[in-house]
Amino acid sequence: MGLLKRAARVVIALAVVLLVTGFQEAKGEPWNQFLGPRRDGVAREAEGLPRQYPEGAQVRWQQEMGRGFGGAAIWEDSVLVVDRVRGESDIIRRLRLSDGSEVWRHEYEARRRVAHPGSRSTPATDGQLVYTVGTLGHIKALRFEDGEVVWRRHLLEDWDANLPQWAVSQSPLLMGNLLIVAPWGSEAAVVAYDKQTGEVAWTTPNRAGRDLDYQSPVPMNVDGRWTVVASGRHGYTIGVDAATGRELWSYDGYNSSWHIPSPTVLPGNRVLITGGYRAGSALLQVGRSGQGGYAVRELWQNRNLGSQMAQALYWDGHIYGNSTDTRGGLRCLNLDGEVVWDSADDGRTFERGFLLIADGLAFSINGRDGQIVVARATPDGFQDLGTIDVLGGNEVWAAIAYSDGVLVVRDHSQLVCLDLR
Repeated sequence: MGLLKRAARVVIALAVVLLVTGFQEAKGEPWNQFLGPRRDGVAREAEGLPRQYPEGAQVRWQQEMGRGFGGAAIWEDSVLVVDRVRGESDIIRRLRLSDGSEVWRHEYEARRRVAHPGSRSTPATDGQLVYTVGTLGHIKALRFEDGEVVWRRHLLEDWDANLPQWAVSQSPLLMGNLLIVAPWGSEAAVVAYDKQTGEVAWTTPNRAGRDLDYQSPVPMNVDGRWTVVASGRHGYTIGVDAATGRELWSYDGYNSSWHIPSPTVLPGNRVLITGGYRAGSALLQVGRSGQGGYAVRELWQNRNLGSQMAQALYWDGHIYGNSTDTRGGLRCLNLDGEVVWDSADDGRTFERGFLLIADGLAFSINGRDGQIVVARATPDGFQDLGTIDVLGGNEVWAAIAYSDGVLVVRDHSQLVCLDLR
């Protein structure tokens, strides 16, 4: 009987390995989760986008929405987004990318008043199910076709995790056949579910006893081995094996009062951590240790980039980010952490807005007024190509989604689809 149990565990582990290694980085993948299929904020398949704005962008549709900081996911002709009724419920919506019409909605009770009210997270989908993490931690898997609930779990209650001060803003990670979240509770730091059934595939112990902050886990390939990088309270960061959940490395040399941006993965087994509140940034390198394990080395740490909300992005050998702590400009850094240029020198600032890179262009939202500025993503100085004025209000902090020449953006009253062609 013991041999049978061990054999069953081996079969399950092998199946998980095969499913995780099926996670690809191919071009042309749909923008099916937070920051895109690779969670890096870069639309690699984009090409032929205009070099002059606003002439290069037309509004395809506008759909009324409630307050929200959660971005959209896109799958073929569908846009998936989470909305919220203040203090009462979360609403998951599926809209048509072609005209903005609503296909279905799923609303569930989530009663609590939170500061900066509104939805927090971006859905994920594989075209069969839609996955979300709600403002209070409800994990939902809905049928893509009609929005019916297939399975449900809870990020906080299931893992004895604490609700952060500004509620849950984590977006679930789809990776192979797994749905991965990071509750940072006493029962687990990172958890992988079978995406079809919701059964737990593996857990990573919370050895450091850290609490949940506001980041989302990201995938990282380390010398051919798929791993998950997850940050907890104050920016404490770990890397875990994506097939088993085993912790491979940890880093505790960085501190942000409230850590919001998710880690940015760079080539060469490097990870960038950035945050606001004068925390600056740190660049790490992960490598094999002499004992067959992994070690992490800090390459540099400085305050040349301090993005309070949005992830910093890597593109073509450089780092781009909205540096809230230093005048709020879009900054370009080299991989030594040195500032190459700062848009604030040209009078362009972006507060806490998000950034997306497509076809060598940086689309950056001014979080203060919703204005979208388009610039070249190049180390050859800040090159302003114009602005797109379709959003308004303040605290415009939602992530941007891209699909085949189309941007989907939101403020606190509307979701807007922009055709860049």
